[in-house]
Amino acid sequence: MKEELKITETCKLVRYEYSKEVSLEYVEHSPDSWYSDNETSIDLDKAMAEKIVTMLRKVYSI
Repeated sequence: MKEELKITETCKLVRYEYSKEVSLEYVEHSPDSWYSDNETSIDLDKAMAEKIVTMLRKVYSI
């Protein structure tokens, strides 16, 4: 089981039940139908999560 926060149609934050980590997953669509889309997953550790939250708080006065 996983928890997802959809950001856009091709980008989401994902946390799997068995993991304490969150990943940012997105699909980069190829402009040429001859080539396939590129799926990317980036693991976010606690330090990066803190930086993201700090930035969002600052920008949105949360």
